[in-house]
Parts: sequence; structure tokens; C-alpha cells
Amino acid sequence: MEEKVLIKGKKVSPFFSIIVYICLITFLFLAEDSLARDLASKFFFGVLIVIAILTFGVCFVLSLMVNITVTNKKVFGFTSKYARADIQIENIESVNLVNPYNISLKTSTGEFVYLFNGFKNAPELVEIINELILDNNEKSESDLDLLKKYKDLLDSGVITQLEFDAKKKEILKL
Repeated sequence: MEEKVLIKGKKVSPFFSIIVYICLITFLFLAEDSLARDLASKFFFGVLIVIAILTFGVCFVLSLMVNITVTNKKVFGFTSKYARADIQIENIESVNLVNPYNISLKTSTGEFVYLFNGFKNAPELVEIINELILDNNEKSESDLDLLKKYKDLLDSGVITQLEFDAKKKEILKL
């Protein structure tokens, strides 16, 4: 089966956080009339605004790096720690919605938990990944049943060891 992209993560806009940050700084300085009239405090206010804008710029660029793409075979992208993730569906044990915008993926070995932060469509991503996990589990069970049938045929002498090995490779995709 050909690999096909099912959904891509849609990033939450970071503009809202910078607006809140600037409004907070403005409120703090304007709340104190004596500070707001002082030239030095106005300069300090300007410096804080510049720092806020630079902080926003760095956060914005870093947030662009975090992404997630879900295909019918794997989940890949860059995690919130800016590490490349490429996880086959059969290796995913669970996927959780941490909050309305963040996703965590746990591998079936339990060794790794991948975090993907800041997606508007996080609930939809989780739903699709869960469907893929369920489909994969059902497929795995049907593959095992088929393999058992071929083993029974081998044991009863209907097929040869060579035929069984060929079917086993085909079923297990070896």
C-alpha cells in the first residue's frame, strides 16, 4: 500500500502571546503615573518592548520548527524539543491530548514519549492517530490468524515448509 498523508498539524498563532505581553507591560507602566511621566522609565519601557519583540521573534522561529504529519504508515515531524521524530504506526502504543493544543505519543516499547506542542487541530490529530492504531491492531490480529492457518496446513502436510516460509514472509512483510 502506498504511503499517503492523512493530516498535517496546524500551528497555533503565537501573535496572541506577544500582544498579551505588550499589554501587560503597558499596563504596569501606565498604572504608576509618576513612573510613566519620567523619561528614564519611558526609555526602560521602550527597552522592555524591544525585548518582548525579540523574545517573540525567537519563539516564533522556534515554533515554526515544531511540526507533525500523519500518514497511513507513520507519524513524523519535529517535537517540542526540536528533535526529529519518525514513528511507524505499529510502534505507537498510545496518543494523548495533553491539553487543547498539545499531543503526546508513547511508543510500544515505552521507552520514548514524543511531545508535539501548539497545534490548533490537536484533537483531530489524536483522533486520526488513534484510528490508525486500532486499524493496525486489528490487522495484526488477522495476520496472526492467517499465519496460524498456514501453520496448521504445514503441520497437516497440505503445504511444504518452503511454501509456508514464503507465506510467512509475505504476511509479516519480511
